[in-house]
Amino acid sequence: MTDDEKYYQSNEFKELLTRYEQMIASGQHRYMDADELCDIAEYYNQHDAPSEQVQAVVDFALQLHPDSTTALAMKARLAMDADDMELAEHIADTIPDQTDREVYFLRAELLLRQQRNDDAFQYLYELRETITEELDFYLLDAANLFVDYHDMTHATPFAVALSECAAEWYRTWELWANICLSTDNFEEAVSYLERMLDADPFDIDAWCMQGEAYTGMRAYDKALEALDYALALDPENYRAQQLRACCIYFLGDTVRAMNIYSDLVSKYGGNEQDYLFMSYCLYDQNKFEEAYEAADNAYHQALASGAPLQNIYEQKAIAASTIGHIDEALALVDLAEALNEEPENQWPYNIYRARIYAENGQIAKALDLIETCKAEDPQNSIRLAFQGALVLFDINCYKEVHDILIEINPDDGSLDAGECKQWYGMMAACCHNAGEHFTAWLYLKGAVDAGTEDIADYFGDFFPMNVPNKEIPDYYYKLVDGNWLDKG
Repeated sequence: MTDDEKYYQSNEFKELLTRYEQMIASGQHRYMDADELCDIAEYYNQHDAPSEQVQAVVDFALQLHPDSTTALAMKARLAMDADDMELAEHIADTIPDQTDREVYFLRAELLLRQQRNDDAFQYLYELRETITEELDFYLLDAANLFVDYHDMTHATPFAVALSECAAEWYRTWELWANICLSTDNFEEAVSYLERMLDADPFDIDAWCMQGEAYTGMRAYDKALEALDYALALDPENYRAQQLRACCIYFLGDTVRAMNIYSDLVSKYGGNEQDYLFMSYCLYDQNKFEEAYEAADNAYHQALASGAPLQNIYEQKAIAASTIGHIDEALALVDLAEALNEEPENQWPYNIYRARIYAENGQIAKALDLIETCKAEDPQNSIRLAFQGALVLFDINCYKEVHDILIEINPDDGSLDAGECKQWYGMMAACCHNAGEHFTAWLYLKGAVDAGTEDIADYFGDFFPMNVPNKEIPDYYYKLVDGNWLDKG
């Protein structure tokens, strides 16, 4: 639980909020402290109150305290939220005390809103030399400002400086855990979170962050254990419930995950991540129209909140393709590609396009696109071909997958260990669907030797549930025809 939330749940704040709301209801305005009114405005803002309600509190604060730095800074940020940068800058200029830290961070945020991140960093980093009191809080606030704007490159120097002056501070660990999570450095995040939880085992946010870190490491059982601790402390915790549903989805139980996401949407209205994972669940259940609708809801939620759109465009493209919206699917892939922050790694989007063409009956165009990708990047041609096979396999283009995979030697080092396992599983399924049962059986034995996980999944509903991997080849032999080969 953040310090803000602890304060909002305190009797002190509840009494303050009640006093303000009763005063507004009566229409008899009384004197209130500027900081108290700004706390109420911030509470409303964090709890998604209408912007007019937040603005009314700030305006009342400025009516009583026209020179309040905190109230003026909040008014400027409300202008930023309304995309009125000119007004926000004008308000910043009118603040009497331009040396107040609140003004420093306001001006940095104005630069960030204009995507002038380097300028914002330079401005705050140079100012640190002038800070004579509470340097640790200044460095923490500066780092967290960049974290809030998903800019870990500029957050990190402030975090390093903070570690130099407050290495054993709880908030230093929390900052580093956030940075590590945002940069997919999950193991290091866990190391900071373990320190935090040793110091405060009742920190719900730390348990949630640990659940997120273990999810990123695909250690789903450990993630669920951490999230169970969070939910034991707060059974209604939104983030813990959301992360728990995510783990359950990745463990393959899409029905159970879908039920949790549906409950979250019903109780809290849902956010873009809820709808995106609902789309994943529905797609995996072959409910393609509903998957498309959920992805569209995720898109509108992300637009409203300013959340990243790349993954949503990708999922919406896949769902649109499956229901035959070819042009829309291709346009969505273009939008996702434009947001890709790794321009040197554009080839997955051509594979998306190949999938769309193949799924909608244009197999030749899909294969031509895969060949074009290979020709344009000869050093990665085998990996590109394999990725093409994966997406074609997903839409049951077994002959085309077989023709691609037969040209790849899984044992020559061109594929990684995970891809080798998939190679055997897909080859076995392709041969089975072509009626080549003996060859399929051989590939099944190869899959067992390679350690392929969940071999039965490559065959759809062909095998009963819960057949152990090592028994799959013999089970296949009995199911197809016990007389078609001499196993000896």
